[in-house]
Amino acid sequence: MGIPLVGCWARWRRMPPGLSSSWSVGVIGRSVSGQLELMAHLSRWLAEQDAEPDGLTPTMAERFLEVRREADVSLRSWRALDPLVGYLRGLGVVPKLAA
Repeated sequence: MGIPLVGCWARWRRMPPGLSSSWSVGVIGRSVSGQLELMAHLSRWLAEQDAEPDGLTPTMAERFLEVRREADVSLRSWRALDPLVGYLRGLGVVPKLAA
């Protein structure tokens, strides 16, 4: 299995500058680099769990957030994860999550 979200990151990087995506709107006031790090971490974590993005359930997402909390890193709440999940949901990559 490859890195699950690599294609999503590539699509995001090709977007025109500005507020052209729902994910961009969701990260106003937040660090874009922080959101990219969050996506990269989620992608690595999914690969470690031998899971595909479409298998990201609310329970799995909570486990991912717990890993981030234990590591004492930023962007470790549902509020932080929601813009990324919304973006990925809009691409049809992950199912709808109920926080």
